[in-house]
Amino acid sequence: MIPKSAKCVFKGLFFQTYQWQQKQFDGTYATFEAVKRRPTVQIIATVGDKIILLKEEQPNYGKFTSIIGGYFNSFDDKPRDTALRELKEELGMVPRKLELWKIDYYSKKVVWPTHYYFARDCKKVCEPHLDPGERIKPFLVTFDEFIEETSKPDFRNKFFADEMFRLKQDKKVLAKLKKMIFKK
Repeated sequence: MIPKSAKCVFKGLFFQTYQWQQKQFDGTYATFEAVKRRPTVQIIATVGDKIILLKEEQPNYGKFTSIIGGYFNSFDDKPRDTALRELKEELGMVPRKLELWKIDYYSKKVVWPTHYYFARDCKKVCEPHLDPGERIKPFLVTFDEFIEETSKPDFRNKFFADEMFRLKQDKKVLAKLKKMIFKK
């Protein structure tokens, strides 16, 4: 966590670096540092009884598979607005219902909140509007295929993939996730 007394010593497009003095157990002080990254959203979107995944390509990242997502345009953006914007930009779709599932943080030294949403019963309302550095091809999968895709080497979000791996170990928890994703 970044204490309120920390001073921002660098502001970039995606990162802000903070430093502060912290008292040590022997009474001395040391300089500590942490980075705040612009927050992101990740969206598990459905159409009927299928989940939408993306085959993507970006300069410097190559080809990969992912769920819908992206970063906030600024540190002050609202997570829900960002999720809706990403759905429209990447797919040209809006959900019947958008529900926050959870918020994950990368670490204490790299403060990077990721807001995970369920976007249920998405419908196409316009053409996608991709960034110049994006190539995106959506495809539909069953829940079981979704879980398998997250374990493949080309799945981009490794933290999410790790969580899906842990969930696979408990069939009851996995069934609960499936119910949450497709909740009416």
